[in-house]
Amino acid sequence: MGLLVGAGGCAEITDANAPYTLTESSSSSGGAGGGDTGGMGGMGGSGIQCATDADCPATGQVCTVPACIDGTCGTRNALNGTPADTTVQKVGDCKIIVCDGLGGTKAIHDDTDVPDDANPCTIDTCENGAPKMTNVPADTLASPTLQQPGDCKKVICDGMGGQKTVIDDTDMPDDGNQCTIDTCSNGAPLMTNVDVNTPCGLNQKCNASGQCGCMKIADCDNTYSFCKQRSCNAGVCGIEYLEVDTPLPASDQIVGDCKVDVCDGDGNVLTKVDENDVPVDGNECTQDKCNSDGTPSNPLAPLLAPCILGDNDVCDGFGACKKSNGKPCAGGDECVTGICMDGFCCDTACDDTCKSCGVAGKLGTCANIPLGSIDGNATMTCAGANVCNGAGLCKLANGQSCTSDSQCASGNCKNGQNKCQP
Repeated sequence: MGLLVGAGGCAEITDANAPYTLTESSSSSGGAGGGDTGGMGGMGGSGIQCATDADCPATGQVCTVPACIDGTCGTRNALNGTPADTTVQKVGDCKIIVCDGLGGTKAIHDDTDVPDDANPCTIDTCENGAPKMTNVPADTLASPTLQQPGDCKKVICDGMGGQKTVIDDTDMPDDGNQCTIDTCSNGAPLMTNVDVNTPCGLNQKCNASGQCGCMKIADCDNTYSFCKQRSCNAGVCGIEYLEVDTPLPASDQIVGDCKVDVCDGDGNVLTKVDENDVPVDGNECTQDKCNSDGTPSNPLAPLLAPCILGDNDVCDGFGACKKSNGKPCAGGDECVTGICMDGFCCDTACDDTCKSCGVAGKLGTCANIPLGSIDGNATMTCAGANVCNGAGLCKLANGQSCTSDSQCASGNCKNGQNKCQP
């Protein structure tokens, strides 16, 4: 059995078939109740009234959720095995934190939550809930990010989880000079001059120094990339590497991918994380963010975050812009609370007699209908010979026959006339 705490304290239901135990006492400071697996717990004597679970405040606990029990807010333990939220998870530990059904948490094996030791020479896996790093075979080419193109070498794995650099005479350099032949010699770059008068550039010839003469950049072969451009200095065609972190033109970038392509200072293009290049989805009720690893993200904006969509002005916490309490409405789907009463978005269902969400000065809040007014929208209407008394009750209107003050909305039954009077 669970425990439900009401506004007046605790009242006990002894029916063995009842799903929860309701306990009532004169104290207004009851303690939080407990529950079996997937059962209910108390709200510590909060006494908060409710119609649905959504009316109850958050518990602030990972594995307990708010619950509306017989019109009073309580709590429910999340079911055994329910994954806890990401704030308590540790990425790459081969485990997952789940609820234990008693309001607490426990760790279980999750061999899909593989680790990452950032070592290109190991294979990272999980085995029975424990991280396992297996060395890749010797001579396996290491990560491309560790290679330096054109240095006549390559970085390989040593079979023991480490790396080593070995000669690779097929990784030939490119000095961008048409007047040299670029090769490797036992792991070292080697540039050999071509024959004198070998054609180069635009109607030019190579000289004995392995240079191609030029008057201007246009005289030089300009087929290189943005980060590796031709130059003409002192009559010699050369290469100009743009500075480190020089961004490529906007036409070469992808907008909203949380990354930026820049020059690495050696003529190559390097892709870096750019947290300012956020993915804009055009929805005010989602956030446009870049994760630290450079992946785009559009998480939901929190409940009641401001937004503008016609007359709608607050987010519902699920990615939609809705109307706040007090805004005119035709249906509950327009409102952030899901409740439209008396033509206004309301904080509660507000269908009791002589209660309204349309009371002037209190729009959107379920309030007592003013003295002398009728209530035609309640479950039990208050009209005809009856009016509201301003305190949430339906009483006799002025001029109606009465025998006591308590029968009249005004609280005044005129002696002798037996009529309700102002």
